[in-house]
Amino acid sequence: MIQENEIPKYLKSTESNISKSNRKSKHKHQYEECIIRYKFSFMGKNNLYTELSSYCSICGKIGDRFSKEKSIVEEKTIHKQLPNGIKYLTHMSGKEIYEQYYNILPVFNAEFNDKYIDLNQKEND
Repeated sequence: MIQENEIPKYLKSTESNISKSNRKSKHKHQYEECIIRYKFSFMGKNNLYTELSSYCSICGKIGDRFSKEKSIVEEKTIHKQLPNGIKYLTHMSGKEIYEQYYNILPVFNAEFNDKYIDLNQKEND
């Protein structure tokens, strides 16, 4: 039997400081497509980065981009041609996505390191 002043051979496992129930969602995420705009400063200049993303309509968790099959945005790639006749593909810029879909999709402002968005601050409400 181990006395109080003896050092045990193995450490007893204890619960972590962070409760697992706090990290675990109590619902199944229901993701919807949205536009998220990130404000950031670089070399003293304020910039705005816009991307097509998804969010959980219940808790506001930011998810990945939607698959092509589920997406409202039909064409994210654009076929272009140079003056010399060479054809190439390019992606829609954040500005083009915003201008084309801001009235269809909800728009949120967030910070780059945010994992959740505030569901009460939809830009187009």
